[in-house]
Amino acid sequence: QSTWGKLREMLLLFVLVGQVSASPLVCACLLSYNRLDLLRRTITAFTRHMANDEPNIPFELVWIDNGSDDREQLHAIADEFNISKHHFFEKNTGIAFALNRMFFDMCEAPYVLSLEEDWEWTPPKHANGNEKFRNALELAVEVTHITSDRITYHII
Repeated sequence: QSTWGKLREMLLLFVLVGQVSASPLVCACLLSYNRLDLLRRTITAFTRHMANDEPNIPFELVWIDNGSDDREQLHAIADEFNISKHHFFEKNTGIAFALNRMFFDMCEAPYVLSLEEDWEWTPPKHANGNEKFRNALELAVEVTHITSDRITYHII
């Protein structure tokens, strides 16, 4: 069995026994500024990808808006996608400050996936049927050591 198949089985086992389900493996970070229609598409596509193609990867969604004008829409999006970890700056603080806030103050997962509000995860047919492109996050993380009290990961 391939390393990826073993990883999938181990993650599923840990999720089933409740050891990983409360702890996300990947933190998907979204930074936005005024393009909230595109943000909705990005979140929809990403969550669809995770549900359909990588259901065994526990993840969290973290979102910072950098001073968008439509404040009502911000709250509507947070509610629509049940994003509990979010912060809406009153004015644009700059990319570096916002990213640092997300990566270091808001993410709990050991791996961070930084997304833009205009990125869209395409359906698997665009991956030319290649499984390794469909399961991009699974390919990026490999379990190297498991003990009863911790899991150690590394990027490959």
